[in-house]
Amino acid sequence: MNIKEIVEKYLTDNGLDGLCMPDMDCACLVRDLMPCGEIYCQCQAGKLVCGIATNDYHWWDIVPEEK
Repeated sequence: MNIKEIVEKYLTDNGLDGLCMPDMDCACLVRDLMPCGEIYCQCQAGKLVCGIATNDYHWWDIVPEEK
């Protein structure tokens, strides 16, 4: 098992949706985990939040899980 598989299993087993780095405005979903090809020590597990802005612009983000 590699680090990506371990992180994916942890997220899935704990009902989490992905990783985020709030200070860097960076997030990825489990289904597209680590598109940067890296995992940084600042990455935090979290839940998906969704919203819709004007002109049908859709956005999403991952917020860190509560500890």
